[in-house]
Amino acid sequence: KIASSTANFIKSQLTNISGELKEIETARQDFKVAKGITDVSSESQLILEKVKMKDNDLSNYNLQLSFIDYLDTYVNQNPTTSSESTIGGGTTGQGGSTTRFTIANDHLYIVTSNTLYTYSLANASKPKFKEKVLLSWGVETIFSMGDHLFLGTQNGVLIYSIAEPTSPLRVGTYTHITSCDPVVAAGNFAYSTLRTTDRCNRGVNRLDIIDIEDVTNPRLLHSYTITNPQGLGIAGDYLYVCDAGQINTYDISNPRAGSSLVHSDALLGCYDVIVNNNVLIVVSVTGVTQYEINAANGKLTKLSSIERQ
Repeated sequence: KIASSTANFIKSQLTNISGELKEIETARQDFKVAKGITDVSSESQLILEKVKMKDNDLSNYNLQLSFIDYLDTYVNQNPTTSSESTIGGGTTGQGGSTTRFTIANDHLYIVTSNTLYTYSLANASKPKFKEKVLLSWGVETIFSMGDHLFLGTQNGVLIYSIAEPTSPLRVGTYTHITSCDPVVAAGNFAYSTLRTTDRCNRGVNRLDIIDIEDVTNPRLLHSYTITNPQGLGIAGDYLYVCDAGQINTYDISNPRAGSSLVHSDALLGCYDVIVNNNVLIVVSVTGVTQYEINAANGKLTKLSSIERQ
């Protein structure tokens, strides 16, 4: 299956990145021994802060590896309920909002902090590299909708056209204050959560609703202050946001008029969601939980959970 082979490919890429970050961790330990953690110069302190950011990156990559393992198993066990779909003869895969990869129109797109990579999935067992596009610094997430990619960055949202799948073309930019920022989209609207972290300590914690009817000129419609949001996903008239140990459900039936919080479900450490038809897959520090979505009111009913080993 495309989902399985692609997951294996992504896993191999992230394993390589994880290995590089582990080398940084070893260097950090050696540095602590050599310098002494309690008495270092300002320059050394700066180095330690940068290494701390790499530690956080390593943790995030390990979480993504665990999630890929789960998705691979889920797809193989549930071939008729995969989050893949066929649109206009092409394969599109819906990942989470905080991931660095997405599948659209028979192509795999992967982002690092400053580069977008394109791979053809014409032969799914052997993804073929096609293009590399340099980006502005601080890219964190990627989301696909139709013929567009939405890249969440620390300074805003970058919109790329993939009408020509092997040649992504930047067509729009939405700018905000420096904050960590995943983004999802549906129809003429995009939804972006901004949050403060060690890397984005000058940021804010809020939910933005963005008008993307004209992707070349995205504009802010509404902004809501929330606690410390992370992943988010859309199912029909409802937006689901992981926020400080809660899965918050927002009514987005009329985005131009705004949004309102209608439900909240507790889930410790939730950080990303995937919408798969009427199922919400929620990833947390404790594992993966599936909920059934009530299309009429957006309420969630727990179906199952898999604890992280």
